[in-house]
Amino acid sequence: MAGVRETSFILLKGIFEESKGNCQEIVRSSVVSQKLGLDPELARGALVYLIGRGLVHDTREVAQLPAVFITANGIDAVENALARPGIPTQHFPAVQNIINISTFNGGAIQQGTSHSKQVVTHTVGLAGVDLQKLAVELATLRNAVLPHASTAEHFAAIGRLSEAQIAAEEKDVSKVEQALSSIGQAGRWLLSAGEKISVGLATSALRTYFGL
Repeated sequence: MAGVRETSFILLKGIFEESKGNCQEIVRSSVVSQKLGLDPELARGALVYLIGRGLVHDTREVAQLPAVFITANGIDAVENALARPGIPTQHFPAVQNIINISTFNGGAIQQGTSHSKQVVTHTVGLAGVDLQKLAVELATLRNAVLPHASTAEHFAAIGRLSEAQIAAEEKDVSKVEQALSSIGQAGRWLLSAGEKISVGLATSALRTYFGL
């Protein structure tokens, strides 16, 4: 079961999505938590946690509305946590651990989707690939798509990209393959973006492990 810090990330991400990353957009946190299926008691504790750390502001400070708006620090907290999902941040545990126990938009954000390839089936793989260059291109692709992510699958795929990038930097081929092969249907979205910004090595790897 998710604790307060895990629930806080889920709620903050929900507020981030509801507001479309706009610091001036007022959001009813109770509506967001209901959409996410959060336990009411945990959601209240999570909201107190977020307000106390300046990640959201309670609008009752400036108007008599039981609602909040996300702060610039809150947006950074979401994006930083998603960019490196295997690493705990100042405010939250590692996102990949939260993902395994949480639900967004009525469905689990997990490593891939029900349509994902969960094992690597290609024998050629990354043999002979310049892993350092691949890491740079994966980071470039991640940074390019992050501002345009709008669904649970998008954010989960970005998390897999980050995992693949870190593994490539560490020259761990098996972990790169595992991360890329679990991207799921959002791989088409990533592939399209990669082709537009000309990261050939990254798009080639995506085609291999997405089965295209």
